[in-house]
Amino acid sequence: MNSYYVYAYYNSNNDIIYVGKGKSTRCYDHFRGRSSNKILKGKIAKGEQFKVEILYKNLTEKNAFDIEKNIIKQYGRVVDKTGCLYNLTTGGEGVSGYVYSVNEIERRYSNLVEVVLENINTGEIRQWPGIGIAARELQTSPSNIHNLVSGKTQTLFKIWKLKGKKIEKYKNKMNKIKIYDNLSKQWLNFDSCIECDKHINVSAGYTSCLLSGKIKHIKYRYTLTKDIILTNLPRPGICNKNQKRPKKYKPITVFDTYTNKNLMFESRKEAGYQLGIYPGDFKYLLNGKLKSLKKGRYVKASQAV
Repeated sequence: MNSYYVYAYYNSNNDIIYVGKGKSTRCYDHFRGRSSNKILKGKIAKGEQFKVEILYKNLTEKNAFDIEKNIIKQYGRVVDKTGCLYNLTTGGEGVSGYVYSVNEIERRYSNLVEVVLENINTGEIRQWPGIGIAARELQTSPSNIHNLVSGKTQTLFKIWKLKGKKIEKYKNKMNKIKIYDNLSKQWLNFDSCIECDKHINVSAGYTSCLLSGKIKHIKYRYTLTKDIILTNLPRPGICNKNQKRPKKYKPITVFDTYTNKNLMFESRKEAGYQLGIYPGDFKYLLNGKLKSLKKGRYVKASQAV
């Protein structure tokens, strides 16, 4: 279809500064912030005035690419100091027109899944280095190829069947996770962060934060090493991207009427973890709204007899 065109941008001095090809309303996408050209996008964001003009209409995509290349070559580019155009490339390799070769795909993507299919009718065996390449040559979607190599479907177009190995489950590809439970004094092994989050009953993402070092422990109980003293650990959220001051925790003291000893903790959260009590209850105990906790066992230190 001859629906493509070549357009140009002009500055306030009526000098040509950019050339492109497209169809429909593509030439106005730069004003809408959809441009991949950082130079032109930045100048438009600063408020500079430009006008757009359609140079050639009713072109095939190939003809539009050729004309775009010739104009860019004629005026030159700013990036390589050959001319006045803000174009970052020599043209012709837009998303709709450029197709990566097999060697380029193998170099860019290291996690390609090899696809080996057999023709049921002729017995022909064909092999591709990736799902996308196979889908492109067989003129189908990558999801159809993925369903075939993962075992969800048996045939493709009732012609091709899987000859190679099936894709392993994603769960087997996940990194193994090992954390230490300071309460039971044992190591726990999991196949994924999601499995670990569910097992220790925390929101999704806690285990990832523990592995990345954003937090040092989970529930004052689970750590990455057993050589850490929990009472000396930094509290979660002590650092963030904005470099805010660390949150201060007030130490508290409660009296255990069973052992007749004062118990000191660095915070209500630590006391709740050590004694198995909801941390908010210590606030009511200290301000006098509750007289005791655990049926009279823990009282405010000043109330001890």
